[in-house]
Amino acid sequence: RELLQQSPVQQQIVWIDACHSGELFNFTQTAEVLKTSEVLDHDRCFISSARPFEKAYAEGILTNALLETLDYSKQLNLWVNNDTLVEWLKKANEKALGAQRFQYEQAGKPIILTNQAFENKI
Repeated sequence: RELLQQSPVQQQIVWIDACHSGELFNFTQTAEVLKTSEVLDHDRCFISSARPFEKAYAEGILTNALLETLDYSKQLNLWVNNDTLVEWLKKANEKALGAQRFQYEQAGKPIILTNQAFENKI
């Protein structure tokens, strides 16, 4: 919590792909970090691959969402942000078998994760 709050990085995204990772949202500190986002003009997004009581499966929904959405060549838009990732996760959850469900909280503006223009700079 302190690292995120003290960081000079304006856009912060944390994703945890692990069993019981939804516990992240059971801490009052998480809510405090999101509240300070607006005060400090930070953009933040937290994503967990499973709810607090769930196991996370190998190569689960979050892993596949990251692989699919971060590959901008598979997207209609030239850029991918955290909203794109969350939308992909929502659609995947509707189709997924089993009980594992992701959770997310965000504050501030969308965070760009990748952009086709970045490829030309490398």
